[in-house]
Amino acid sequence: MKFKKSRGIILLIVALLLITFPMMVRNDYYIQTAIMIAFYAYMASCWNILGGLAGQISFGHSLYAGIGAYASTLLFIYTGVTPWIGMLLGGALAGLIAVLIGMPTFRLQGTYYTLSTIAFLTVVRILVLANSTIFGLDTRGAQGMIIPMAGGGNSPANMQFLTKTPFYYIIIIMTAVVAGITFYLKNSKTGYYFAAIKTNQDAASALGVNVNRYKLICAFISAFLTALGGTFYAQLAMYVDPSTLLGNEMGQQIGIIAIVGGRGTILGPIIGSLVLVPLQEIGRAIFGGEVQGFHLVLYGLIMMIIVLFLPDGLVSLFRKIKKWNKTRKANANRLGAGSEQ
Repeated sequence: MKFKKSRGIILLIVALLLITFPMMVRNDYYIQTAIMIAFYAYMASCWNILGGLAGQISFGHSLYAGIGAYASTLLFIYTGVTPWIGMLLGGALAGLIAVLIGMPTFRLQGTYYTLSTIAFLTVVRILVLANSTIFGLDTRGAQGMIIPMAGGGNSPANMQFLTKTPFYYIIIIMTAVVAGITFYLKNSKTGYYFAAIKTNQDAASALGVNVNRYKLICAFISAFLTALGGTFYAQLAMYVDPSTLLGNEMGQQIGIIAIVGGRGTILGPIIGSLVLVPLQEIGRAIFGGEVQGFHLVLYGLIMMIIVLFLPDGLVSLFRKIKKWNKTRKANANRLGAGSEQ
């Protein structure tokens, strides 16, 4: 009871800090940094549903972000559909494509599956780079598309705002929602099937779990949510291009963040983003963008250290500290009782 009460107080304090953060800092750079931390926490949490709960490691997940971004942008430009609806339609399309990709690739296991996700991402990126149209609609190929402004750039109905603050609140809500979905899945019957597949899919299959079916369900959910993040990113930048949203960098980055933070956990991707994204900003400040891909090298080094010393991710560090503190108190009580005798 005491633990639940203290946890509730902590959550309330965190919520108040998140709500008041833009009012406290009043600085566009810090708000933009907070947006990117929350964005990568969201994207890593989406990845974590497939890569963490079901154990299917994908480094091509930015494919679904790109699908979401391109779908909502093309719908907005050519039909006037608001990105709020476009992101849902893009999410459904990404989920469907994830299922179609998963049908053949989920027969592969381990590294082979991971490589297949990178291959699909690479093929789609090359196609978009080499062609200036998709189904007869102009995408400007490698140049990318600038999203036209509506209402002078201030059109909440079209997810366009004059300041970054509304985007901050949107991505905070999105991250909270995906964390809630992860919590629900982990504690549901479906989540137990995901865990069984992650642990040993052959044993899960032998026990009657329809492995392919649950992998496809997991892939659909993960891809759908990832596509929503792609639309958010496009609206934030007011620009869509294949090198960013269909790039290997984003696909690897969101996976590494989840692994470093602790895949398969609710807070792991959030903790990973809180640690790695600021380090990326520090690296940019030190090197001034002169060393291309520095943050990926840094991420890789940190991931190797985490795998060696904290294989369950940074989130396990809190459990170790809690266990150590409990042991220390127990030893202190034992010594106190001994001295009284």
